[in-house]
Amino acid sequence: MSGSTSDQLHRSTLTVYLNLMETFNPGLQNLVALGNSYVMAFQALAVSSEAYFSAVAKMGDQALHTLSSRSLGDVLVQISETQRRLTAEMEGVFRWFQIEVLQAMEKNVQLDEEYIDKPLTFAASSPNNCGSTRTKHAA
Repeated sequence: MSGSTSDQLHRSTLTVYLNLMETFNPGLQNLVALGNSYVMAFQALAVSSEAYFSAVAKMGDQALHTLSSRSLGDVLVQISETQRRLTAEMEGVFRWFQIEVLQAMEKNVQLDEEYIDKPLTFAASSPNNCGSTRTKHAA
């Protein structure tokens, strides 16, 4: 393969990667941001849930000490305990989601950007100015 064909192939490959970066990565970055917002919303829900079900448990505990509402008190305490277990399990799922999915996606976006930017920066600074790919593409 001649030098000019190799340069042309290299520029074409960079153009394809650049197109992918400009169309796919913003959507992926948006997806990561939405996922992080979802995790933060769940964390706020978990805090509110704990406050609510603590109050339910307190009411249930008070009802346990009365003759007429003992069974209601037992039910309220059980509901509160079950909800706390479910919330704790969901917090584990959300931690996994944030670490294993969102952080991995974010890292891949950054790696993609670095992978594309390095050759483009090098090409722009090379003597034969192969960096015209980015400027042509941006026009």
